[in-house]
Amino acid sequence: DPRGRWQPVMPGSDSALAMGMIRWIMDNQRYNADYLAIPGVQAMQQAGEQSWTNATHLVIADELPTLAGQHLTLRHLTPDGEETPVVLNTDGELVDASTCRQARLFVTQYVTLADGQRVTVKSGLQRLKEAAEKLSLAQYSEQCGVPEAQIIALAETFTAHGRKAAVISHGGMMAGNGFYNAWSVMMLNALIGNLSLSGGVFVGGGKFNGVSDGPRYNMNSFAGKVKPSGLSIARSKTAYEASEEYRDKIAGGQSPYPAKAPWYPFVAGQLTELLTSALEGYPYPLKAWISNMSNPFYGVPGLRAVAEEKLKDPRRLPLFIAIDAFMNETTALADYIVPDTHNFESWGFTAPWGGVASKATTARWPVVAPAT
Repeated sequence: DPRGRWQPVMPGSDSALAMGMIRWIMDNQRYNADYLAIPGVQAMQQAGEQSWTNATHLVIADELPTLAGQHLTLRHLTPDGEETPVVLNTDGELVDASTCRQARLFVTQYVTLADGQRVTVKSGLQRLKEAAEKLSLAQYSEQCGVPEAQIIALAETFTAHGRKAAVISHGGMMAGNGFYNAWSVMMLNALIGNLSLSGGVFVGGGKFNGVSDGPRYNMNSFAGKVKPSGLSIARSKTAYEASEEYRDKIAGGQSPYPAKAPWYPFVAGQLTELLTSALEGYPYPLKAWISNMSNPFYGVPGLRAVAEEKLKDPRRLPLFIAIDAFMNETTALADYIVPDTHNFESWGFTAPWGGVASKATTARWPVVAPAT
């Protein structure tokens, strides 16, 4: 198809391209204003739509310790109010988002809370607009390696077909900053209102659970099982205030803030933080690291340049054991490699990652005997 064109992007910089497109869409008002003004399920149904966004929901914009970034709710405004998001309706009144048919898209104003505090609130779309305006198209171009004229052409073409256009994120965004890259791409879809529509994008149908306890194996409960305990080295699913660092600073009469590095109380996993935390010894060092099917030097943009020599240093990490079917950029530095089976050598269950509306799961069985 002569209309097709491959546009390379600097690795890990997808969000710069997406935000550059968002900047142009905002500047030229190429977003679907009628769709974005729908603040909830009831309004969606009344408008005959298939989806809605929180573009009009108000967010507390002031840097206040317990309020910054929170959605403004009825409980903030009245002591007996519910945890229901608030929007500004077309008459300029603060109302319950669930009962409003159309709300204002761009809002920046002061609101007095029930406790007397006066705070600045902004709509979600206003926050997105301001985020996109932090850099110029030229700066976005420099970050992602896509010419400024091409960013404009992509945004113009994307918004030239009404709601029959779609942009997706998949394998190309599997990097340490992949969540933020993918989120910015999804914002493009929301801006033209193509969610859950033909010609647009939809949430996949999901999968069935193919694994259950059996008479031979029960991996969730067995005699002598050691349960994880203590503080996650990746500082995930744990508040900084629960750490020894925080307690020691308080005991020493120091201000506990800021922490030495970011903490992620709401995020699980954080492989991107695990290795660097171990190598830096924060919040504590590791004596041994056993990896399984992971390659952070490939998956985290720029990590190899700053961490490879540290991983080679046994004073920082005395023992590295890798379990993997492949020799990759990270496992090549392991002290020991335990060969794993390839997907063609093993049993398992798999499901479509996306793009399939039906709920589906299929069994996988070996086609060759394991080489291990």
